[in-house]
Order: sequence, then C-alpha cells, then structure tokens
Amino acid sequence: MGTVEYEILKEKENEMKSIIIAHPGKQHSFHTAIGVKKTGFRMQYCTTVYDKPGSLTHFIKRFLSKNDSEKANTRRNSEIKDSEVCQILEWYGLYQLFMMRRNISGDRYNKINDSLNVKFGHRVAKLAKKTHVDAVISYDNNSMTLFSDLKRMSPETIRILDVSAANRIYMKEIYKSDLQLSPDFADKLKEECPIIESEKVCERVQKEIELSQYFLVGSSFVKKSLEYSGVKSEQIYICPYGVDTSKFYRKALKIRTESEPIRFVFVGGTKQLKGLSYMLQAFQKIDHTKATFTIIGADNLYEKLKEKYAKDVNFAGMILHDKMPEVLQDYDVMVFPSLGEGFSLSMVEAMACGLPVISSTNTGANDFIENSKNGFIVPIQDTDALVDKMQWFIKHHEEIPRMGKNAIKTASALTWDNYHKKVAAAIMEIVEHEKESRFAG
Repeated sequence: MGTVEYEILKEKENEMKSIIIAHPGKQHSFHTAIGVKKTGFRMQYCTTVYDKPGSLTHFIKRFLSKNDSEKANTRRNSEIKDSEVCQILEWYGLYQLFMMRRNISGDRYNKINDSLNVKFGHRVAKLAKKTHVDAVISYDNNSMTLFSDLKRMSPETIRILDVSAANRIYMKEIYKSDLQLSPDFADKLKEECPIIESEKVCERVQKEIELSQYFLVGSSFVKKSLEYSGVKSEQIYICPYGVDTSKFYRKALKIRTESEPIRFVFVGGTKQLKGLSYMLQAFQKIDHTKATFTIIGADNLYEKLKEKYAKDVNFAGMILHDKMPEVLQDYDVMVFPSLGEGFSLSMVEAMACGLPVISSTNTGANDFIENSKNGFIVPIQDTDALVDKMQWFIKHHEEIPRMGKNAIKTASALTWDNYHKKVAAAIMEIVEHEKESRFAG
C-alpha cells in the first residue's frame, strides 16, 4: 500500500463509525442497540413492528384488546430515539405476529417467516450499502440473505451474527437421540425442530455461519456449539443476557413447613426441545402430597399426551411477561431441563425472584449455577437425575431460602447494563481489529 492510499484509508477509518442492528422481530435486539449506542458510534435500528408515532403499529394499537395492546407497548424502547429506528416491511411483520397470536404454525407460518427474512435482508443490505455503514449486526436464522448480499455488494461492511440459540447443526444429533429416548414425543419434536429431517435447513444454518465474520453469543455453551461448525474461538464474543431486577425481585423468601408442598415451576411452554417429556415423567415419580408442578407458557401439547399427564401437572398456559414477576412469587424452585438453549432469560428471571434452579447442562447455566449453592446442574435427557434433585429440595425445604438468596445475588450480576457494556466492548474490539487488518493489508 502506498503512502497516499494509506493516509486516505487512515482518514476514513478515523471517521465516526456507523452500525446497523437488524432484526425483523425483537428478541433482545433493543438491548443490542443500546449496547452499540454506548460505543459512541452512530446506530440505526432496523425492524418491522415498532410502536413509533406515525407507524401502522401505533395506529392499529387503539383497536387491540387489552392484552394485545399491552403486548404492542413492548415494541418500543425509550433509550432508542425514533430517528434511530428504520421500519421495513411493517405490515409483513404484523401479519406474522397475527399468525403467532392465533397459534398458526407449520408450513404456512414457515413460508411467511422465510419470505420475510429474505425480503427484509435485501432491504437492509441496500440500506447498509447506501449509507456506507461500517458493520451490520443481525441475528441467527434471519441473516443468510442479508449477509450474502452484503458480502457481494459491500464486502468492507463487517458482518456480525448475534447467535441467541445453540447452533442447530450441533443440536441435530441431540434431537435425533431424543426421538429414540422419548418416542411418544418424537412427532412433537420433529414439528419444533425441522432440522432433524431437513438437509436444506442444515445447509442454510451452515451457510449463515460461513457468511458471518464475528459472533455475539450469550453463553459458553453457544460458543462450544459454534466451534463444532468450524468457527474459531477468537471470532466469538460471550455477552451474557440480563434481567431487569427493578421488575424481577423477591418480595419475601418463605420456608415451607413439612406439611406444605414444594412448588416447582417451568416457564417455556409445552415444548419437547425444552425437555418436556423428562419433566412430566419426573413429576410422575414424585409424591404429589409433597410437591406441585406447574408449566407456564403456550400449551399445544397433543390431547392424548395431555390426558396422560393432566392429573399430575398444572398447565397454566400463556402469561404476559409483565405479569411474571408477581406470578413467580408463588413458587419455590424452577425446573429447566432443556435439550439446548443459548441463554435462558426465564431461568435468570426466576433466579432474580429467589428461585433456585434445576437446570440441564445445555442452557448456559454452567456459566453461573453452582451445585448446592444456587441450584443444581443435571445431564440432559435424564429423568432420574431430575427426580433426585427434586426430591432433594423436598427433603431439604429449609435450604430453599438460602439458595434463593444466592440465586438473587447471581441474578443481580446478570443485568442488562452489564450486557450493554459487554456488547460495546465487543463491537469496539471488532472494529479495531478490522481496522488494523486493513492497515496491515
């Protein structure tokens, strides 16, 4: 590189950086955007549904039911300026949400979702090229079209993939083993995880990974799952998600008497990928005079299976997220034996409310749960291990307040503010690394 070219490049690199955060839905993308803002870089947040004045979302909100209106209120963040928000394909996103609210799933929903990701990706890539942004942060399962376009149209734009769930290629073997271990739930798992029978999905996941240059993940488990697909350790930045402790906290820790049942809870719906069969089977082996078990979340369990377990378990159904801090006050211990998570927000929220956790190894919990201190870690797909730890709490009910206090202490360190700082540090390091690489080239 000649002296003149070097000086021009150096001058350009010293200009204020610009980052796009792009998500057709929501997840934790608001917090990613806030983290980027802490870098001092210019930030633009691209999404579909956002409750901004003048938007279609803002207009139709007045016609929604109370529950749906409360849901719509969550599609806005006070720390993001309206001028920083770019809405793309809003009506498409609203239609997708309508389908979700009506529990419309399967091929019809998947086609709409895939179409939205493609169209959204094309639009964001054009915007990134037009505005000459330095980097785009997008999310797993949403980014193949976007990153493919960027690599072709704007190769100098850094492509950062935020991976919220464990790499599905890594998880595929676990899912396949589960078909044999829980045959009654096999059809349900196949519905939840199309990658089990689809090589196209595998190819798409791998392609998305290969198109990405850097990765933001919530836990060391997700990092491990990405390394399975050939990602180098230095490309991955662990940024644990957070909990809003101003909303999620314990009002009073209670010691259950021996005559009172221990109240176990799971939050996440009736999904086999969450380890549903192992929870249900475990509770069948527990003395129901000494414990209760509640499942909170969307209930789409096959009627035949539901009839089998209905007498043992309370299926509470959907509860608005804003209501969960109050609901969790009624429970003592959370059970979370998922086959594979990126980072379970519901688990950390429960801990903030004073619930110790029985978690599987594949939830990100290994990063912050210590056995007998704030919960227990058990192997995946192990009913007997779940029974053992549930029985331990029943026999040692007086230990629950101590472990609950430790759970609260753990959750207090897993804040969104800390997540923002981690994201900011990661983005600044990535940008600096790319700058040095270009100078060296």
